[in-house]
Parts: sequence; structure tokens; C-alpha cells
Amino acid sequence: MAEMSLARRVVLEVTIDGHDAASYLEPSLLSFEYIDQAAGKSDEIKLELHDRDEKWINGWLPKKGSIITARLRCQDWHDPNRTLVLDCGSFQCDEPAEYKGPPNKVSIKAVSADLTNELRDTAHTKGWENYSLEGLAEELAQKHGLKLFYDAPAHQFQRQDQRREADLAFLQRLAAGRGVNLKVHDGRLVLFEAKKGDAQDPTLTIKRQGDDCFVALEYSFKVSSAGSGYDGVEVEYYDPATQELRQVEYRPDGGEGDKCKMLTLDARVESEAEALVLAQSRLREANQGELTGTVTIMGYPGLVSGLTITLDGFGVFSGKYFVTKAVHKVGEKYTTEADIRQALDY
Repeated sequence: MAEMSLARRVVLEVTIDGHDAASYLEPSLLSFEYIDQAAGKSDEIKLELHDRDEKWINGWLPKKGSIITARLRCQDWHDPNRTLVLDCGSFQCDEPAEYKGPPNKVSIKAVSADLTNELRDTAHTKGWENYSLEGLAEELAQKHGLKLFYDAPAHQFQRQDQRREADLAFLQRLAAGRGVNLKVHDGRLVLFEAKKGDAQDPTLTIKRQGDDCFVALEYSFKVSSAGSGYDGVEVEYYDPATQELRQVEYRPDGGEGDKCKMLTLDARVESEAEALVLAQSRLREANQGELTGTVTIMGYPGLVSGLTITLDGFGVFSGKYFVTKAVHKVGEKYTTEADIRQALDY
């Protein structure tokens, strides 16, 4: 599909509703994108095709609900005789293909096939008593035919109310309040502790200058103080045991004094311990937006969301980052664009 040199070649492998579509898709392909999200959003693929022969308009267009699988096979990549593979997964067309012209062009979009309407859109009302986050996730995973991968504390609770919420939104809300990231991908419901994600060893180093494969083609950074850059959190909560209003404070560095930028929260929690967990997770959420960026390199299947990378030679922007989104683009060439944020140590 995309010839990077005489040796390197990227092959896009696609099936539509179980049928190999690569051979008749390849002559029409203008671009392919795989959008890989770390947490909270669904993965997507996008296909842009020309239709000079008018085959797509006359019966080839996939219908709403069609299942598409995609895989990138990178041959002679980085080294001779080395093949790297990125299995993008299975996706469902949640809207009809878009057709426009002249010249005739087709746009096909599909989201992760695991995000069924029942999981994502159907609202439920239920009281969950004497559960843990892990136990609740296991029950919902089984309900929706998913396999659970859980890497976080169990997070026990007495009662949580699901009020006219879809199962995914309800679980996402509980997980986020406990510093746990959630993603649905490749038949799995994945929950992992956010601070563990940041604590991973970097998988690769991207340089600003050099002659190897991991040199930035483009980069940008943004520093924001609005709604971020907090030194700690103060949480006021109602203690059901004593029926009193209480307050708990969390500062990652254990600092004291009044010259601190504090985030203030009102919360409904069951205990001081739960208030502290909420404080930690809300501080992370707020401060994740303080230093963010985007970096683009020559296409690399190993650069995916949920990993950490190191930036080298970028001055004050050098350091360790968490990949929140990776976009693999195939057209005239293959590139990987990563949305990143500075890794936190709490």
C-alpha cells in the first residue's frame, strides 16, 4: 500500500463481514487510519477510497452494522527481513458509508465491535450493594460477553446506584473516581490502575534530531495552568457513620503551608479512605492536562496507546510521557502520530 523505500512496504489486510477485502480495496485506497485510544473513548478506523470505476456505489459499499477487521503488516521494517504487525482489531460500521463527488470518493468509519448498543447506549437502574469495583466489572463483562482484564486494587464499596445509566458509562464513572482507567478492546474489558500506567518503563525514545527511525517528523507542546497544576486536593464529605461533615487533604509531596494551589471538592463517599482515593484520582485527572503534546514519527506498529515513551533533545519538554492516543496513518506514506501527556509520579 505505502512504499517507504525500495525495501520497506506496508500491507493493509482487511476483511469485511468475514470476506477478504484487501485485493479489491487496494486499488481504491487513498488513506487508512487506525485511532487507538488509551482509555475512556472507543478505538476507530477510517478508510478513504476513490471510486473512479463506480464499483463501490454499485454494490460494494459496506452497510451499517458490517464488521471490518484490519491489520497492518510492515515488511522489511527498520531492518532487512524484519516484519512488524499491528493487529488493529474488529470494528463495526455504526453509520452508513459516506459517498460524495465528483470525483467519486467513499468514506467508511467503524468503531470497536465490542462496543455494542446494549453496553454503550441502553440505560439501566440498579442498586449495587456489597460489591467491589473488580467484582462489578467481572459481572458486567460476563453480561456483555467480554473477558475481564483487571490490574488495580479491588476497591470495595457498600452501595453504588446506577440511575438510568448505560453499563459502560456507570462502570467508567466508578473507575474514574478510583483512579482506574477503562477500555474495551479485542473482546476484553480492560481496567488498570492509572498510576501504574505512568510508572511503566518507556518502550522507546523519540529524538528531535538524528538519523534513526525514531526521529520526530513533527511535534508540538502545550502548557496549561487553567484547571491544572494543583499541589493538592481538599475533599469535604459527609461521613455516614458519624453523620458529620468532614474534610480530608491530599498532597503528593506531603508539603505544608498556605502557598499551594489546592483543588477543592465536595463528594458523596462512604469513608475517609474512599475520600482519599477520590482526592488522588481527581488530582491526577486535573494535572494530566498541565503538559501535553503531539509527536509524529515514521510509522511504527510498536507505538500504541497506554505505553510510555521518552522524548530526548526537546529542551524543557524532554522527559517521560504517557501515550493517550496513537493514530496510525497509511496513504502515500505510513506515519504514527501520538497524543501524549507528561507522566505523573503519583
